Amino acid sequence: MDKEHMIRQLMREVEMDFSFDLRLGLIDRARFNAIIRSETERLREKGYLEIERMFFRAAA
Repeated sequence: MDKEHMIRQLMREVEMDFSFDLRLGLIDRARFNAIIRSETERLREKGYLEIERMFFRAAA
């Protein structure tokens, strides 16, 4: 599995976590988008092995 695929899977988890806050009105759409963008950038900066570890931890 390539790094981008694992990042997309991890981001689905992040999006689910924050979508509850968005639906409850705890954050607005702009804040939600900023969180998703910054988290994606943070993950892309990490190396393959670190992403792989995070991916398998999340899958467990």
